[in-house]
Amino acid sequence: MVIALRHSIQTAPPPAVSTWPKASDTGPPSGTVFTNSTNAVITGSNITITNTRFIGTCELRGSNVTFRNCRFEQFYPMGLSQQDTAPYNSVNVTVDHCHFDGGNVEGIIAMGVLGLVTGTNIEGVTLGISCYGPLTVRDCYIHDLDNASTNPDKRHFDGIVSFGGGGHVIDHNAIVMLPADGGTAAISMNPTFGSINNVWIKNNLCMGRAAYTIATEEATAVIVEDNHLDLGIFGWVAAEVPITERRNVQFNAGPAQQTPGYVNPIPTTVPLPPEVQAWLAKT
Repeated sequence: MVIALRHSIQTAPPPAVSTWPKASDTGPPSGTVFTNSTNAVITGSNITITNTRFIGTCELRGSNVTFRNCRFEQFYPMGLSQQDTAPYNSVNVTVDHCHFDGGNVEGIIAMGVLGLVTGTNIEGVTLGISCYGPLTVRDCYIHDLDNASTNPDKRHFDGIVSFGGGGHVIDHNAIVMLPADGGTAAISMNPTFGSINNVWIKNNLCMGRAAYTIATEEATAVIVEDNHLDLGIFGWVAAEVPITERRNVQFNAGPAQQTPGYVNPIPTTVPLPPEVQAWLAKT
């Protein structure tokens, strides 16, 4: 049962923010010439892979691997799959200014210690980033999520979802859920495969109509601060155990909304902050 809901408008001054990422400043640079690789299996360690178009799932078995200025497309069920279990035990991977364009299930699945995802454009997937261990996601643009199902009850979108482990830092990303029937949450903690603790969610822009904008469920030692949060169907933040929230700016970019019979009605009008208006006008 959800015991901590944040439906009231926080009155603290808005945090100082820089412009959140969008298509123009994420992914490979314009004009990058790619070398194609189909259904790749990466076994080497201590390597950097650049300017590669991965077609189909890229399976990662090596450690200390950096993907920089790469594209991942036409994949099913995922774009990049890190194999952290025996016999491969992949750890310490960086995804830097890449572009995932799916139309399938998951964009990046981090089966273990994926290290860092930064400056990356993720679209056309159901789950943008799935993580099972320590991970930093910074300066990414996750948007235009996709699922073939037309049943709203089965459209479980997440921008970033943890299935266990914790040790996550989610910092300065723009995560845009669908405007209606937009899934579970822009950022979701779901302890399917183990407990989640030590999570820092800061300075993100989360928009769209998921059930909740951020859902931390049973995760512990969670800090949610300095974020700009659009209103979810049932509210901004949901937690089943106490979390720390501070200096978040809450708004409603969509139509006025009330949840019938809800004990704490959501305000009918919440102004769109000027910094969010400026981001929406950005290419």
